[in-house]
Amino acid sequence: MKNIRNYLAIGLFAVMLVLPQSSSAYETTEQTAVRINDNIVLYTITYKFGFLNRETYMPIGVERGLENGSSSSYVGYDILNQGQIYKDGKVNALVLSNTKIKDNQYYLPEGKAGYFTLVALVTVPNDGVVAKENLNLKINHLPFTMVKTENNKKTGVYLNVDELKDYVSPKIK
Repeated sequence: MKNIRNYLAIGLFAVMLVLPQSSSAYETTEQTAVRINDNIVLYTITYKFGFLNRETYMPIGVERGLENGSSSSYVGYDILNQGQIYKDGKVNALVLSNTKIKDNQYYLPEGKAGYFTLVALVTVPNDGVVAKENLNLKINHLPFTMVKTENNKKTGVYLNVDELKDYVSPKIK
């Protein structure tokens, strides 16, 4: 009876080892919103990228108002006020990472993943019209370039709207 339990335990362990594991080539990992003062809010959206069989280039630059599917190689984002695009205010933003820079973009070799953080400092007019607590940041366009190492063929792609649904900062608490 003891041998049967041992074989069963070993068999279950072996099955768990060969079952496919869930893994993702990209995902958002953290989002924050921090009030700096009455007029300034800091938003961050962190995401992880990397492919097992492709080199990957990721953008450093960002541009407010880019729509999904744009031909731009920048990350596109909007500031939202209760779900509606908020066009006022001034924004300074870029993508930060400790990943190597190559050809003016972040570079990930095949089989390596990296973390990227869109950082946006939003200055809102002090006119009392907008409650800063209702604002948040949403990534609309996230392009990247994949490179097949065997033939060095570059393919520019971007995440679709459904894939970007979680790339949204919280509102200020």
